[in-house]
Amino acid sequence: MSAIQDVVVKLMINEPLDACQTLRGKLIRPIRSLEENNLYHLFQDNNGRWLVIKPRYEGEQVEEVYLGKRIQVAIASIADQTVINSYYFRLSQVNYFGVGSITISED
Repeated sequence: MSAIQDVVVKLMINEPLDACQTLRGKLIRPIRSLEENNLYHLFQDNNGRWLVIKPRYEGEQVEEVYLGKRIQVAIASIADQTVINSYYFRLSQVNYFGVGSITISED
């Protein structure tokens, strides 16, 4: 496991308003959407919940969080657990539910 995978990040869910919360966890690895060909990242929070996230804005990369940047992200929950062990997924295997941002967790 690389040192980067040991870094705890904070995922702040801002939208929708009724889903506002802060999760702490780790970026596990990149994963691609087959339909969009976009690069997402698997995120696992400290309670074992799995999500996929991708940059909300073109030109940003999730990995920039390790440089101290706050990255705006789109967030989806995993509906099909086989996604966790794959490097690709179909959009039907996840449920998009919000927008947020990631930063390095200072606490």
